[in-house]
Amino acid sequence: MATADAKSLPVSDEAKIDRKIEEAARRISTGKSAPNDFSNINELIRKRARLMTPEPLRRK
Repeated sequence: MATADAKSLPVSDEAKIDRKIEEAARRISTGKSAPNDFSNINELIRKRARLMTPEPLRRK
């Protein structure tokens, strides 16, 4: 029952991106990666960095 409660909680964008990065990294480390996993990780890291950057410092 605890997992159902945890899944109903709102998840931040940062947490979603972190989870996607972890999943892709796990696939790569186990040798079950898709051809685009490396580029996906790079793109996700850029998105995560943008979210962490304060609004006034972001490039428009």
